[in-house]
Amino acid sequence: MKWISRVLKQGFIITCMVVLSVGLIELILMALRIDPDSPFDIIRLNVSGELLGQYDEQLFWRLKDVRPEFTPGAKKIMCLTDSVSVMYQGAGYPNLLAEYLTEKFPGAGIEVFNGGVPGYTTFQGLKYFTQELLAYRPDLVVLCFGWNDHWQSNNGLPDKLQKSGGLSFLARLDFLRSVRLVYSMILKKGQVHYRKAEGKTLRVGLDDYRLNLQSFADICRQNNIRLLLMTAPFYVLPEGLLRLHESYNDIVRDIARKGNLPLLDPIKEFSGKRDLFLEPEEDFVHYNWEGSKIIARALAAEIPGLLGIRPAGAGLPASATTREKNMSEEMPAALSQ
Repeated sequence: MKWISRVLKQGFIITCMVVLSVGLIELILMALRIDPDSPFDIIRLNVSGELLGQYDEQLFWRLKDVRPEFTPGAKKIMCLTDSVSVMYQGAGYPNLLAEYLTEKFPGAGIEVFNGGVPGYTTFQGLKYFTQELLAYRPDLVVLCFGWNDHWQSNNGLPDKLQKSGGLSFLARLDFLRSVRLVYSMILKKGQVHYRKAEGKTLRVGLDDYRLNLQSFADICRQNNIRLLLMTAPFYVLPEGLLRLHESYNDIVRDIARKGNLPLLDPIKEFSGKRDLFLEPEEDFVHYNWEGSKIIARALAAEIPGLLGIRPAGAGLPASATTREKNMSEEMPAALSQ
């Protein structure tokens, strides 16, 4: 029994020493005004330079509490994209698309999941799809990525080389400055090329962008899921960025052509149309509610044929239907940029 008492005593002493050491380190860090970023913030800042969404170990971040909620037996459509579909308090063209299709085919049981996540690339979108969304067995996926793919990585690493694991334990100790400091040091050491190409590396290069889109196409084909690709429209772009962006759009077109996949290519409809964008002088990416209607109407015209749905009557959603006027009046406020 004495040895048990001795072990407990030693354990207590060691615990006290650890607690006192950590407390001393915390006091020193506070005195030196060293307050490292949270591990969760470090990951998001490393990847995109912004604190987007809620930390996720696999996807870097995600939107909190956003999950598909399909009715059993429904025809399930998933719109996977970035922030362009969630600029109106989480709503955008997928929500309008759901309204249009429900109005046109009231008994078809069509449901649409808005899978847009700000800052997402094809790398994150593919992981999101294969690890979570594929299990919902969608009938159709509408895919539109590109802007964030050819955005520069904040720490010089492409998405595929970012390290984000090992936070499950640290999450409980995130309140300690010493833990945040140690984690940031470990993270930098683990990212072999950290800062070597800072500000010069694209999050997803052209070759990986093609591979990711092709993986989407292959997975959808293998699982009997229809895939509709969409290029990313814009207002106006400087010449260099225009060439870069169109090189990504060209890959979308090429994948669609070679795979005999339906393609929505709205570049001409949006180019130079300032009235279709939220803040055209500052933001050439995010289209407004009117722009969202154009995308939704174009998708609504294409999707019924892809899903084998036949209308009870003739005609497609028009720009001046009563329902659309109501939706326009009910338009949620745009999120701040």
